[in-house]
Amino acid sequence: MLSTALRYFLEVARTGSISEASERLHLTGPAISRQIARLEERVGATLFERTTRGVILTPAGELLLDYASRSEAEAERIALLLRDRGETPAPLRVAATDGLADAATQVAQALLREVPGLELTLSIGQAMDVARKVREGDAQIGFGLGLPAQDPELEVRQSWPARVVAILHRRHPLAGCQAVGAEELIGFDLALPAHSSLSGILALLGTLRPQGGHGVLRTDSFACLLRAVRYSDAVGLASDLSLHGRRDRKDYCAVPLRLTTMPARSAAIILRAGVPHRPETVLFATRAEAFMEGA
Repeated sequence: MLSTALRYFLEVARTGSISEASERLHLTGPAISRQIARLEERVGATLFERTTRGVILTPAGELLLDYASRSEAEAERIALLLRDRGETPAPLRVAATDGLADAATQVAQALLREVPGLELTLSIGQAMDVARKVREGDAQIGFGLGLPAQDPELEVRQSWPARVVAILHRRHPLAGCQAVGAEELIGFDLALPAHSSLSGILALLGTLRPQGGHGVLRTDSFACLLRAVRYSDAVGLASDLSLHGRRDRKDYCAVPLRLTTMPARSAAIILRAGVPHRPETVLFATRAEAFMEGA
């Protein structure tokens, strides 16, 4: 139930070797190295020193090992508690934004497999609705894009930066581009979320309409946005994290936008601040973190 990066870190720390850890985890060495590099970037410190015989922990790595070991033990304790208790768990209410609805569904399915008898309600809505439900206790946990980062009534458990990208089908003429700007998008229809700050991108792409006469589809469903991209040459504008972990991810590509100004975006897990959280809530948050940080 630990995040992917911490699980890989623990295995490398215990074996003293990335290659041995890769064998135990049935992964490639580069996949483990990428997760370790992300973890080092997040904590702002080098965790391992490379030697001719493998790797050894730095002082920062020793501190993280202590934390990760305790977190692993606590996660195992919670899982055991959930499996062994006799009563049926009360329904767990989760609220998510549409951009991460697929991710939330996959996390929910994993949790249902882990906690027998659990009933889970997953509601999808706009970021303001997700935050309101968590704030008022109508949902135990919120998961999505554009959630408030500073709200005294909410606790941000984890967050991830999100980029606005052009989402294209693999067969799209622009699919092979390293980045696209207004000039490349001339003549293509656009598809974008109806209720998000991404709508402001149209102002940045204002030169398109007089030059290309493109159409604009606004939808509150990311699934509809993907259909527009899949069945036409439309260009979707959305967060790169909306594609994360999707089983049809290989059918699409996320191309960075070459714009001078980009709206700041992030995805987050939020909880109600100042209240105790039931084990299922913690478990969902842990699973969501592992999903978002997966290789």
